[in-house]
Amino acid sequence: MRSPAIVELISRAVPASIVMALGSNLGNRLLHLRQAIDQLSRAIRIARVSSLFRTDPVDCEPGAGDFLNLVLVGATRFSAWQVLQRSGEIERQLGRAGEMARGAGRSRLIDIDLILYSSQIIRHRLLQVPHPRFQIREFVMAPLRELNLPWIDPSSMRELAGIQGEGRVERLGPLY
Repeated sequence: MRSPAIVELISRAVPASIVMALGSNLGNRLLHLRQAIDQLSRAIRIARVSSLFRTDPVDCEPGAGDFLNLVLVGATRFSAWQVLQRSGEIERQLGRAGEMARGAGRSRLIDIDLILYSSQIIRHRLLQVPHPRFQIREFVMAPLRELNLPWIDPSSMRELAGIQGEGRVERLGPLY
């Protein structure tokens, strides 16, 4: 059996491919997404960013505004846990702390979700990878299909390109 230190060295030697979903429905949504991507780029080598998609709010309070969503693909030497921690730090820096105090299912300045971390499956109360609801959310699946990744969801063994989620989305065009 390998020691945790050796496992950590191995994981840092080989970058993990990751997919992250970002969304915003409050304030200057474009600015929030750009700031989040800029901050994430310090921990992730971002390879591709999908177009922006306008989507209906899901699991939000009545009267919530539309979201702007996108997906990014990249590589990192950080563990999934470190990516989760960094994402939370970015959300707090960009103003999500007050929203989190009001509970889940609310409008937000920025939301960052780790969708896939290579082919790993992680089931913990604080971190689930693949994201447990990503396949049913068209605001994640439409940008993923646009990127045309030859990837498979390690939980369901389904090709990402063939998965259709639920909800109305509208492609707006590139973020930059």
